[in-house]
Amino acid sequence: MRAEAGRREAPRESPSPVTAQRAGARSLAPIVGAFAAIALGFLASTFYGEIRGSQIDQEAALLASNSLPGVERLVAAEAALRHLEVATEEYANGTGDERRDAGSAIDAARGDMDRELSAEALVTRMYPGGAELAAATTAALAQLDELLARLCEISSNDRLAGKAFFEGDVRGAIERTDAALDRFLSLHAAEAQAEAVRIARIRTESVRLAFGLDALCVLFSAAAAFVAVRALRNQRAAERVHAKVLETRADELESFARRVAHDLLGPLSALSVNLSAMKRSCDQGLSIDEPLQRSLASLKRSQRLVDGVLDFARSGARPAPGEHASLRDAIDGVIDEVRGEKTSSQVLMVVQPCDDDVVVPCSPGILSSVVSNLVHNAVKYAGDGDGSDRRVSIRVSPGDDDVRVEVEDNGRGLSPEVAQHVFEPYFRAPDNKKVGLGLGLATVKRFVEAHGGSVGVRPASHRGCVFWFRLPRGWT
Repeated sequence: MRAEAGRREAPRESPSPVTAQRAGARSLAPIVGAFAAIALGFLASTFYGEIRGSQIDQEAALLASNSLPGVERLVAAEAALRHLEVATEEYANGTGDERRDAGSAIDAARGDMDRELSAEALVTRMYPGGAELAAATTAALAQLDELLARLCEISSNDRLAGKAFFEGDVRGAIERTDAALDRFLSLHAAEAQAEAVRIARIRTESVRLAFGLDALCVLFSAAAAFVAVRALRNQRAAERVHAKVLETRADELESFARRVAHDLLGPLSALSVNLSAMKRSCDQGLSIDEPLQRSLASLKRSQRLVDGVLDFARSGARPAPGEHASLRDAIDGVIDEVRGEKTSSQVLMVVQPCDDDVVVPCSPGILSSVVSNLVHNAVKYAGDGDGSDRRVSIRVSPGDDDVRVEVEDNGRGLSPEVAQHVFEPYFRAPDNKKVGLGLGLATVKRFVEAHGGSVGVRPASHRGCVFWFRLPRGWT
């Protein structure tokens, strides 16, 4: 098979159907690309518009839920502070019932301030510097509460002392609190203005880019109209090329059929001769064991040729899910088959399997076909007629995720030029004298790669060559 991997019957320069189809696809590529660009342009415009619209919505939501409510709450807090100031002054100047009424007004105003300043609108998002301003406002309110408590401790009989304390200490604390609230209010107002500016800018940019994308779509539409006629003309040319390809492929199939018929003719002719010899031996009363064995060998050669063609035709199929095959069983079966062949009786078979029974995710038939092709190939070329001992070694090297199998012979080896084509179908080395279609190694390659593995060949350490394949490791 290594030397079988031989001479191509089909000319290398003949175009394939895939090549013709690609030529047709290239003829349609410009118009398809133009319309795809139009669609992408509209999609990009819509997508960008949605993104920018979402940004506008976010800014508007922030403006409506935080900045403007914050301004409203802070204005209300400042109004409550004014009420607090009036009530506190009345408290400082009042006596008896006047103080009770003023105290209730102070509590109500102070409660209003707490409600406004603790509203969710003020804490949903702290602007840069907002935390410091909030802390300053809280500190001013705490100082004001402390002074209000001290004012309440001054007796109503000492109105002058109460009035002096209000004018000297409480009013100053109220002014400091008012200043803190004013700074907080200015921050919210500035952020509200900034958000309004950002909304206007985003909208302007969105409109500008949308017009730009629409203009590009118009240009692409014009380009699509321009290339449509040219693309259709190229398509007709591609169809003519495809028809030529089909004609060439028919010639290749005819050539392949002739090749199969020619390769089958040899063993069938030998079978005919051997059957005639069997008839003569029967007529003469002689033993028919020897011609019978030759007939069976010829029949087996014919069967292998047919099987090789069928395996190659099936080797592009994908593996069935859930299948596993034992590597040890496959190797043992192939070794038993090889040792039972007369042509292999002088070959020393050395098997170095691993201790574990490694399984791979493929069917037993596929795995046996891969191993059998490589082993029969090695047996065919072991020693290669130079009088040396014929030897074939099989090695199994399992890894964590895969397993590597090597089949080594001690034949003449392969030249680098032949080695790079050895897995191609119908390729045979120029000096090959063996019978075959050149499909064995090509079948191995297609089977292994279809199951997620890889194959290769390298020179042996002394002489000959090593064919190897690697498959994913299965687990049972």
